[in-house]
Amino acid sequence: MSVRLKKQRPSWKKSRTGLTVELAATEQEVQESQRLRYQLFSEALGGRFLDKNSGLDRDSYDPYCHHLLVRDYYKGTVVGCTRILTSSQARHAGGFYSEDEFDLGDLLRLRGKVMEVGRTCIHPDYLNSGAMLILWAGLSRLIDIHQIDYMMGCVSIPLLNGHRSAQAVIQYLRERHPAPAHLHIEPHRPFQLDDTVSADKRPLPFMLETYLHLGAHVWGEACLDPNLDAVNLFFLLETANLNQSYRSHGMERRLGSAVEGGGVGPLYL
Repeated sequence: MSVRLKKQRPSWKKSRTGLTVELAATEQEVQESQRLRYQLFSEALGGRFLDKNSGLDRDSYDPYCHHLLVRDYYKGTVVGCTRILTSSQARHAGGFYSEDEFDLGDLLRLRGKVMEVGRTCIHPDYLNSGAMLILWAGLSRLIDIHQIDYMMGCVSIPLLNGHRSAQAVIQYLRERHPAPAHLHIEPHRPFQLDDTVSADKRPLPFMLETYLHLGAHVWGEACLDPNLDAVNLFFLLETANLNQSYRSHGMERRLGSAVEGGGVGPLYL
């Protein structure tokens, strides 16, 4: 059973920057997001995709997901996207994508509604345009509509500079943001830290920093991605903490301004 695409999408507002957020309503719109994913993941993460002829990043989970798009209204192009897999749809899909990467153990027995997000990307030309805030505004609305209790997923870290960047990120998470000890996960393809390699002290990847600021737990146990030159980290966000994070970091105001019409600066939340 796949997600039935609605003929009419929610009428979410356009910002003064000309960006809109919308749910894909046709297979063609889903493919627009898959084409953007292919472009960005193959360039940034060295993707070794099987379907190079189509130029699409797609897998067996896509038909069961809702696809949230940020579109440049004036150019008509998709410049940002994420996909959403709900608990009910995951049962039809055979599980969550994150389960391919990790043994989630007790996490799957959390009480409440779970929503997995993944394949999130923003075109580099739009990183400072408010696109990420508008995408989060759409996610926030879906969380409210479906009364989601937990949002989870994977975030990819490129294996650059002899793995030094990835090692620095993992060490930082273990030291500064330890995940709850009672919620244990195991990567299926563990990434082993190399004590002989010095960590490369660079800024945290944008998506990872965003999840941390929004109140997410990110586990420091990484899984090697067989399709990308990257490792995946698992994150879990309790939506009650998300609301608190909005108040702490002024996110409600910034999300509102992004959708209603106010421009925003660089998206380092």
